[in-house]
Amino acid sequence: MIRVVLDTNALFFPFQFKIDLGNEIGSLLGRCEILVPEVVIKELKGLSEAGKRDAITALRYAERFGVLPDESGLKGDSVVLAAAESVKGVLVTSDKDLIKRAKEKGLRVVFLRGRQKLELK
Repeated sequence: MIRVVLDTNALFFPFQFKIDLGNEIGSLLGRCEILVPEVVIKELKGLSEAGKRDAITALRYAERFGVLPDESGLKGDSVVLAAAESVKGVLVTSDKDLIKRAKEKGLRVVFLRGRQKLELK
């Protein structure tokens, strides 16, 4: 089964762009397991505590997916990248630098195209 790893910004897609992540990812990749790195959950909690309303909604949305514990000792985007590598997964993000780094490591990436749909790169 294909494993899909969500970056923080991907969890905002459903609320900012009205994109159903589960359906869109399923359309692109077929049956898959969607995972959220622990660092992403922590980031969303921090944003929620700072009063960012969308972060609260994104955190609730993230609860429907599995959580990948962080054992890498890395920080920020490097943790998300390491998580995708560790499960040989597909990364979902709109972060251009992270997309570039993932491609350099041979990972497949799903990204937002034109604020309307997801595309596999």
